[in-house]
Amino acid sequence: MTDFVHSNVEFENNLFKKLSIEISKSTQRISYIADGGVNKGQIYQKAIKKFEEELEKGLGESSSFTWHEILYITNELAIRKTFFETLMEYEELETFILVIKKYQKLSIYKKLFSIYFNYYSTLNKANAMSVLKMYLKSVLRSYSGKNKYINNLVSAKEHIFGNLPDLLEQYNNDFEVIKRDMKLQDDFEFSKALLNLKIIQELKALDYDEDNQDVFSTILERKEMFFADGLTLKEYVAKYLISLAMSENLPFSNWQIFILKLIGDPRSTAMYTSTMGSWNIIGEERKEFFIKTLSKDDLKLFLEALSDSVSDTNYHYRKAFWMQFLEKVIFAKIMIGSDAYITMNDTMKEKFKFNNDSYGRLQGISNQSAVYIDFGSIKVIEYTHSGSVRGFSDCPIDLHQKHYSATELIALENKNTHLFTVKHASPRTYTWQVTVLEYLNSYLQTNVTKNDVEIPEDRGKREAYNKGRGDYI
Repeated sequence: MTDFVHSNVEFENNLFKKLSIEISKSTQRISYIADGGVNKGQIYQKAIKKFEEELEKGLGESSSFTWHEILYITNELAIRKTFFETLMEYEELETFILVIKKYQKLSIYKKLFSIYFNYYSTLNKANAMSVLKMYLKSVLRSYSGKNKYINNLVSAKEHIFGNLPDLLEQYNNDFEVIKRDMKLQDDFEFSKALLNLKIIQELKALDYDEDNQDVFSTILERKEMFFADGLTLKEYVAKYLISLAMSENLPFSNWQIFILKLIGDPRSTAMYTSTMGSWNIIGEERKEFFIKTLSKDDLKLFLEALSDSVSDTNYHYRKAFWMQFLEKVIFAKIMIGSDAYITMNDTMKEKFKFNNDSYGRLQGISNQSAVYIDFGSIKVIEYTHSGSVRGFSDCPIDLHQKHYSATELIALENKNTHLFTVKHASPRTYTWQVTVLEYLNSYLQTNVTKNDVEIPEDRGKREAYNKGRGDYI
């Protein structure tokens, strides 16, 4: 019995030792793969240190490295982002490629492709891709060996460096096969750019102005990734949605909110300058269309939600008047009073939540709100409730302010750009409307008449009166 127990214990100990050895081997193998298939010994670390010192002095084609040192350096660049960022910070990528060109080694080529795939978006956004891309293209064009990995890249070289949708099409949209053939890891920026294509397919499958938060949230998470045609994902998506809205010429309130979250309000910073970042990339025509759409919607918001038919005696008359000029609006900025802000519903408040200066607060008279309207050749500040409409030849306010006082706006009448002030008096007689019409028709080259701006009730009375008078005559 004792011999049996002893034999069993010895068997278990041997089994444990073998298991420990296998676990150790597996751990070493995993570490080896994580390190790029290179043993990070003393020689390796010495090569990395030497390269860092050379970077500080400045690389040159005469910089002296052995091909083993270059292999270690390219491996470290491929697997350690902070090391790659150091190279980019010194702006030495192009020089480094020139140093590499003298070493025609398959192992180095593989590391360079790992760098390309891992930092695909970073290189594109930093405008640092061209030299690396040219070199890798030349490698694939001249390659005649039998390495399976390089030959996979050769067969897809036009699409690897070009249009990613064509790459997916070549592989029948089988992302897993692409990953296998090109040895892509999930966290490689090239992998993420390919996955973005799937999101775009889902985006293009949406109904017009459909509010799909699953699709939207995924795009928001990946918005800064380089996508295609020199555009990040956010720029591509905004361009696509705005172009579709322009062609359909229909309201797109859900997409508006999403675009604002995605890329920001083009009215909020230096709208008349060319320093608009992503909005300039999207294109001036689309930017102006989006600004105009937002502004027209804000004017309608002002007319329909910030006025009320109970305490504002001009409510119906103001709405009927300004809707005639809606298509002439270039830009609008709401300055909302405290009472109106409290009563706004969540949908209306959504636009005021964005951290920009496209929406302001009006202080001084709690029940009043105002709107600044840019028609191009004439600018107008219009009030709710008892107030006046004021016209200016140039913008009289700082559009980047977030808070305005009623006193401050009234004092604008002292500016040289002030054209007129018309009180909202006698709306039923259309006194103020006719006066303002004269100014607007003159500046905007329009021909809106008193009859055009009548509210339905008054128009019905007038038509009945005219008909009766005609019968009498």
